[in-house]
Amino acid sequence: MLWAGVPGIAYRKKLGVDQDEPVITPARPFEQELDSIPFPARELLPNADYIQFGKKKYGYSITTVMSTRGCPFRCEFCSNVVFGGSYRERSPSNVVDEIEEALKLGYERISFADDVFTLKRSRVLGLCEEIERRGLHFAWECLGRVDAMDDAIAGAMKKAGCYRVYFGVESGSDETLRLMNKKITTEEARTAVEAAHRAGLEVGAFFILFYPGDTEDTVMETLKFAASLPLDYLGLTLPYPLPGTALYTRVKKRITREWHPGESVFGSHSLIFSSEFSATKMWFGILKGQGLFRLKKLSGGKPSPLVSIFDRTTDVVFGLLK
Repeated sequence: MLWAGVPGIAYRKKLGVDQDEPVITPARPFEQELDSIPFPARELLPNADYIQFGKKKYGYSITTVMSTRGCPFRCEFCSNVVFGGSYRERSPSNVVDEIEEALKLGYERISFADDVFTLKRSRVLGLCEEIERRGLHFAWECLGRVDAMDDAIAGAMKKAGCYRVYFGVESGSDETLRLMNKKITTEEARTAVEAAHRAGLEVGAFFILFYPGDTEDTVMETLKFAASLPLDYLGLTLPYPLPGTALYTRVKKRITREWHPGESVFGSHSLIFSSEFSATKMWFGILKGQGLFRLKKLSGGKPSPLVSIFDRTTDVVFGLLK
């Protein structure tokens, strides 16, 4: 059958009138020359509708561009199966060619969908230089690693139009970060966030609370650490041992229900494994962290009696919860 010779696909092979069987062909090797891949055919999309939706919801239109593929790191909780742990890059000129096509369609902003946009210093600087060389003026955002951000990179990104960067910090405890296999430290996280903030970028950070192996003390470390950073956005979530991850293997015997594809892991905060902490304590921790963050924002980051009272009171309640 012709389909059998096509690598990287799955299909059903008919055996009889009412019978068939699934067939999965050998894996297709990854394309190494990403510049050879055609750009997305955006002209075939209802761009006017997308642009109108963006302006109505966000106040601006935005589309995504992926300038690299994959991530070379092995964080314990990350389901990095799409690109198999590989990391490949597109040339700056190729990336900016696609950006220009998107801008001509009427999009105002670009969101880089790379897993680790800031991984290689030379690549980021080259991309920023290409944007400036062509005289393009548009706003863009990206995901970055804290061990690949400093004042020079942040400044170059800001000059080239970057307005927002998100970091996956995940924990305010170095002990928990080692358990997660994040390969970063809290010192690196603070340095990166502060560098981006100094450059005038909006900064967002994601944290996982109550990670398997966390203690009450390390959870509190994370909450205090997150609150001490000059952030514009704070994302707090529970750990999700997704199938295929090292975390899933580690806590498999404690999983009480499976995670279902399509389930919102960032919005539902559903506990799917037996934890050392109660669901009530976990929810309270998330609410405490978000409350502390919002109160500090209202006070402009300055010491405030309200922030202090909220922090001390919730600390007591947190300690009493099981």
